[in-house]
Amino acid sequence: LTDVEISRVQRLVTSHGRLEPALDAARIALTESEQLLAAEEAYLSMQSEPADVLNLVAAVARIRQEGQLETGLDTLRAEVDGLVAKISATLASVGLQPAPRDADALLVPDAASVHDADTAVTAARNGLVAAEKELDRLRSELASAEDELQSLIREADPSSVAELAAERDRRDDGWRLVRAAWLGPAAVEDEVQAWTSGEPLEQAYEASVASADVVADRMLGDAQSVEKRAFLELQLKRFGELILIQDGTVGQRLGEMATAVEQWNGLWARLDIEPGDRKAMDNLLTKANAAAADAIRLRGLDERLTVQQKVIEASRSDLRSLLAEAGDTPDEQLRLVALLDRAQSRCTKAGNDREERTIAQNAVDVALKTVKNAAGKLEGVEKELAVWLTEWTEALAPLGLPASTKASDVSGLLGTIVDIDTTSADLEEKRRRVTGIERRNKEIADGLDAVSAQLSHLGPRDGDS
Repeated sequence: LTDVEISRVQRLVTSHGRLEPALDAARIALTESEQLLAAEEAYLSMQSEPADVLNLVAAVARIRQEGQLETGLDTLRAEVDGLVAKISATLASVGLQPAPRDADALLVPDAASVHDADTAVTAARNGLVAAEKELDRLRSELASAEDELQSLIREADPSSVAELAAERDRRDDGWRLVRAAWLGPAAVEDEVQAWTSGEPLEQAYEASVASADVVADRMLGDAQSVEKRAFLELQLKRFGELILIQDGTVGQRLGEMATAVEQWNGLWARLDIEPGDRKAMDNLLTKANAAAADAIRLRGLDERLTVQQKVIEASRSDLRSLLAEAGDTPDEQLRLVALLDRAQSRCTKAGNDREERTIAQNAVDVALKTVKNAAGKLEGVEKELAVWLTEWTEALAPLGLPASTKASDVSGLLGTIVDIDTTSADLEEKRRRVTGIERRNKEIADGLDAVSAQLSHLGPRDGDS
């Protein structure tokens, strides 16, 4: 065997020592990967098919984003109830009892009309008060004048102007009759008799003159009292006239006051309440207007509540339909919040199912890839073994061994051959060394013989052998 052939056999033996375990390992790996693939496929088959919840997810997200939930509806209802209570309390505080949502329909007068009517009532009241004060003043002055006159009469009893005038008229009438008797034709006897009351004309006239003089003298002595009495009497007459006039003025002012009050009351008659003063009615207007504004806001809240209820009901209907598509049949009475939670749970479950199925599918794909890799490695090892077997058959031919000979057996044979070759080489080396020694010994002997020949005349020495 040549070194090349031996080296080739040794290389193939070494390759077989690597390929044989690799083949076993590849077969084991393929078997294990096939078993793992079967297990992963079985696990995948047990996973439920995830429900299609894309529309449900979108609906849940939309509803949550819009915030159209019963919590908002409850808040809105609470706001509505609070506003109703507020309007009712506001109206009740001023004696009004309309429905809270009709508070803006109250026939309350406008501020300008209230101001004008109140101004008219105030003006009429002021006019009546002034007229009554003036009447009271006149009556008071009349009473004062009467008291003063009565006091004057009790104290001095002065003659009145009428009394003095009557005495003077009597005196003048007597003088006229005397003149008529003295200077003219005879006076009418009846007229004289009536004036003199049966007394002589001269005596009667003198008596009238004396009486007039007595009155004149008395009035002259009490002129101040007479003037005062006359003034008081004239004043009493004037006060009486003024009181009559002022009574008429008071009556007129009463009529004006009644008209103004009627107009004032007419402003509030449509509210079916007892009108109060300006301050109370301003308070009523303020509260009525506030209640009206709240009523408008309340109707707006009612509209929002209605719209939101419709939206919530539509959302509940959508969720029930989408849950039914996802294989769930929720109770018809469930609130939107409960439906959202249920839908969220269904979406979460579908997501978890999809994730688990994806994980299981990925595991199957990995196992399948592992099987393919293991099969590829096994195929590669088998191909290498096929090539090795061809080379092995060719390499065994010089040895005269069949291709079925095991590499381990050939390895031992090669070891023996190598040992034989090594031993042969050692023997050959030893032979070469012995041959060399013999050659060197011969050369030394030949050299010694030559030297001995040249020194033969010396003869052997003592002690030489």
